[in-house]
Amino acid sequence: MDTLTKEKIDFFFTPSITPLFLTSFQDNMSSIKKDSEIQEFCERELCQGILYVNKYTNIADIPNDILNIIKSYLFKERVTYKLIKFYWYDKYMDLLSRYESEDRFDILWYSIDSKDYNWSYRRLLIIEALKKTVGLRLGYKEGDLKKYSMFIL
Repeated sequence: MDTLTKEKIDFFFTPSITPLFLTSFQDNMSSIKKDSEIQEFCERELCQGILYVNKYTNIADIPNDILNIIKSYLFKERVTYKLIKFYWYDKYMDLLSRYESEDRFDILWYSIDSKDYNWSYRRLLIIEALKKTVGLRLGYKEGDLKKYSMFIL
């Protein structure tokens, strides 16, 4: 996925998770767009050229071979709502993994009876629950993760 496409998707919706107090997080998962809204966004913002080329194919009498060549130069990949949802999933996981690594370090650093250890342990439990929640909210399946991961890089 190119940078411009990522910027458009981030403008449409940006995943956010921030620490709230010592043992909790604030997220925007309840604001994740519905599939129909994502599909409409794809068609309106990301696939205009494809729709334009397909719409005027019959009017111009351009041979299919030439049209396929034109399309190959215009579009490297078609962005679908599933690809966008995986992009958001990936961003949520990146955010959570940052906090997870901090808390794992704190657990190794502080003694078991300290407050910092307990806070970190609690946050790690919350992070694990949030990872599952993100997957459920976005409706991902393991097969989808493998299929779409090659487009995100």
